[in-house]
Amino acid sequence: MKILTLCNLYGAEVTFIKEMQVNPNYTIVPVVDPNDPTVNANVIYKHIVQSTGVNMIAAEQGKVDNLIKQEAPDITIVRCWTGFAKLQVPGSLFWKIESTRRKVRGAELTVTVPNKSASYFCTQNKLEVPLYASKLNIPVAYFPRGVCPTWEFPCKKTVDVVSTGTAVSEPKVASFNMLVKPLSTCLSPEQLHVYISWGATNLEWLGSYAKTLHMIEDAPAIVGSAKIFVSPVTTRFDPGIFSQKSLQAMACRTLVLTQHYTGVEDIVGPDGENLIYADSPEEAVDKVKYYLSHDNEREAIAERGYKFVHAEYNYTKVFERALKELGIV
Repeated sequence: MKILTLCNLYGAEVTFIKEMQVNPNYTIVPVVDPNDPTVNANVIYKHIVQSTGVNMIAAEQGKVDNLIKQEAPDITIVRCWTGFAKLQVPGSLFWKIESTRRKVRGAELTVTVPNKSASYFCTQNKLEVPLYASKLNIPVAYFPRGVCPTWEFPCKKTVDVVSTGTAVSEPKVASFNMLVKPLSTCLSPEQLHVYISWGATNLEWLGSYAKTLHMIEDAPAIVGSAKIFVSPVTTRFDPGIFSQKSLQAMACRTLVLTQHYTGVEDIVGPDGENLIYADSPEEAVDKVKYYLSHDNEREAIAERGYKFVHAEYNYTKVFERALKELGIV
């Protein structure tokens, strides 16, 4: 199957492209818009070829129709959260990756309807599937983030704790302050490494714990180098979504610590099964101290998490489940 994906190459897309390119059953053609302001502003785009391992096609929006005719893909995936999302691409699969970012528990999920040309709709939020199915007259499927086993695999553990992310939205900053800030009181800068891609100035305590921003192709090695990966959340009220970096960490046999939020246990399991949770600064410190001093328990949970994500979130399996649910195959 030949896949043309109109994307902007954030973490989920890079992982999907990497997985598809090593699968002999697929040919992946990633396309970016050279006029997308995020392409010019974001340092990761200077390393697009290195981060994906494939040659990118840069195509202005007005040239997409001709490109699709030239490439003749079996399916065109239009990624939302990019300028391409506004294009009319008949027969396309519209892939909604970003979250609803609800700030209030129980707030209604909103429906972002794709343009009328899409023939299929996918969301990374499992709880949104029935809602979209009731609103759209096209097939709807669950297509979450995933992992690529040839890129995300066990790494040597050289750092006690690693955390990464953006610190722009108020809920994310609050989560950093609740989960990561208290660790700075008991861990040295050699033990705790924090990589902030945007919004570091919102974390006044960061100081010497801040590490140089890594390129996207280095992400698995960064999160995989940790004994414990601490994953702040965008909002505790976003249901049915799990972060790409957390999946990467689990795929690298690293223990993940995050906080409870709506639906998370339905996605990755309860506390102590495939990962651990902390819901207060005190609990974050206590659990990190405990699992750093109990190697066997930490490694056992990390091993279960590793097996779980490779079994359930391998991008080939995730994609093929979506194709079947949509009736494409």
